[in-house]
Amino acid sequence: MSLNTKTQRELFRVECVSASYGEGAARRIVLNDVSFSIRSGESVAIVGPSGSGKSTLFYLLGCMLRPEQGKISYCGTDVASMSDDELSLFRNRRIGFVFQQFHLLQRTDVLKNILLPHVYPLEVQEKSQREAESRARTLAAELGLEGCLTSRPNQLSGGQQQRVAIARALLNDVDVVLADEPTGNLDRESAEKTLQELERLHEQGKTVIVITHDPNVASRFQRKLEVRDGKIFENGSATNVNAESSSKAAPSTQREFRRFRTLPIMPLMRLAIENVMRNRLRSLLTMLGVVIGVAAVVSMITIGNFTRNRILEGYESLGVNRLVVYGNFNWGQSAQKRAAVQFFQFDALRDLEPMREIFEEILYVSPIVNGWNAKIYYGGKSVDQNVMIMGVNHEYYPISNSKIAQGGFFSPHHVEMRSGVCVVGADVPAMLSIEGEVVGKTINITKSNSAPMACQIIGVQEPQKSAIEWFQPDKQILMPYTYLQAYSDVWQGRVQTITLTVKSGTDIEQVGQKIKGYFDLKYEGTGDFRVDSNVSLVVQMRRFLEIFSLLLAGIAILALIVGGIGIQNMMLVSITDRLKEIGLRKAVGATRRSIRWQILTESSLLCGIAGVIGLLIGVAGCTGMLFVASKLMENLKFEVVLDPMALTVSCVSIIAVGVLSGLAPALKAERLQIIEALRAE
Repeated sequence: MSLNTKTQRELFRVECVSASYGEGAARRIVLNDVSFSIRSGESVAIVGPSGSGKSTLFYLLGCMLRPEQGKISYCGTDVASMSDDELSLFRNRRIGFVFQQFHLLQRTDVLKNILLPHVYPLEVQEKSQREAESRARTLAAELGLEGCLTSRPNQLSGGQQQRVAIARALLNDVDVVLADEPTGNLDRESAEKTLQELERLHEQGKTVIVITHDPNVASRFQRKLEVRDGKIFENGSATNVNAESSSKAAPSTQREFRRFRTLPIMPLMRLAIENVMRNRLRSLLTMLGVVIGVAAVVSMITIGNFTRNRILEGYESLGVNRLVVYGNFNWGQSAQKRAAVQFFQFDALRDLEPMREIFEEILYVSPIVNGWNAKIYYGGKSVDQNVMIMGVNHEYYPISNSKIAQGGFFSPHHVEMRSGVCVVGADVPAMLSIEGEVVGKTINITKSNSAPMACQIIGVQEPQKSAIEWFQPDKQILMPYTYLQAYSDVWQGRVQTITLTVKSGTDIEQVGQKIKGYFDLKYEGTGDFRVDSNVSLVVQMRRFLEIFSLLLAGIAILALIVGGIGIQNMMLVSITDRLKEIGLRKAVGATRRSIRWQILTESSLLCGIAGVIGLLIGVAGCTGMLFVASKLMENLKFEVVLDPMALTVSCVSIIAVGVLSGLAPALKAERLQIIEALRAE
């Protein structure tokens, strides 16, 4: 091999470099103030016995280790001045590594092993995937590997694996090929082919540096540097460097180092998918915990909220979402106090309509006029016990949650026209001994100090239950309040009570307080207002059901956390199993940030897939349980429930578990030192 030093520039310049291992009394110096240079296009063998420090020199020249003292320059640029990211790009673009142990990814085919330097750094990818694959196939053909591209490393011979490592080293058309004991694990024939390949690379203009302990291998190279007693010798003399560097200019790579961008999503996802697919069984078992956790979150929160709503709806059917507002003239007000508006009774236009506009929570509202001490007559039969006459409007029908067994309820037109019609409770026909068709019959009603009035029955209610002990809806007679007022004197016809219902899920107690405050303010203390409801019952039940739902959600989230811990443990074990792989990825150009986000993406991918499966299973499970329950429970109607809260909590939990479960493994992986990772057993 010829060497024309006049046309070659200085590539590596090592000045007064020292390196050691251990601390304190165990500290051992392996390189002590060594200096030498290597010019571009040279072939150099670095020899020495085991433990002499030649491997340390390999890591120093490969920029995988920083010198404790001294300076290493590449084309005039001090390597120590580069950041970790810049060193990653430097190794990727300038140096191709050939390791004694090959360091191939065992569960990855030959083509992807060769393409590994193209993947990193993720932040800077100049070639397209197609260009990189074309280059990889060309190199494989030149090295006799064209028929092995789909094979895995364990299906190749040692010589073939070493040629894969050489192809990987050359993928980015590097300046330097740095080989550590490239023939150490090969038979004689494979070793010879490897040396011939290194010689061919040198003839093509590459700088080839080989670490070896074999003098026969060293004799194949132009220069031989011997590491002995912490010093570097060449031709029997300690090496040194000239005071002036022969390099005329620093390389243009400094500008290239500054071009790091944000991490691209697609390469990260591709790497994550590849790593997950390489460990299918372990990935499936790991995802199982998250699948169960997410399914539990969806199903338990959905079932809990569904049960709570159905129970509250049952209570609402008994009137617990109903408010009754009482208003009386305030006889205790000061005689000197004069208000712009005096309260005498509630008025539909002055009070009810404005209240409906102010309080959006109100669904229906009806005035109530009570007809006390009434008697009802029909066909010579009279009843005056336990009979309740009530004047209401058409909205009282939905307020009462009643159902009509015969006929119908009166309309707004009946109220406006003061029509003599009525709807009777389920027990009234029997009380009056009305036979046959009830609707259409006319009954007579008398009250004390009032003229008798006749009303035609237009509807009969179905039997009802009441949450109030004294209120018996099956024995009531409902008629338009305007009609009842027409047959009552001024005092008996006053509207001193209104009833209303609020929307489901509304804080009834709070609405009642606001309505009372509204009337107090409006009538400036001239009225005495009170609001009643069965709110205490529903509030207690709602609190119990909310606690019940929270307990169910807590149990489900605990199951999800257990699944997340499982993923974290798997990722930590995976990091331990993949130490050499991570070290290799860093050696060929992966930055700390690339490794961190790669691990986080893997954990997020596992959680994302498991989360989607868990969501589907949870929704399907809930639907199945509700279907079975609807068949077993007569009054329960089947419906497909997609609870927004359950879906939201599940999605947030999936993201949180994915990030948190991968955080510790990612930090551990990014902090790994290249040398320690590559040497791990």
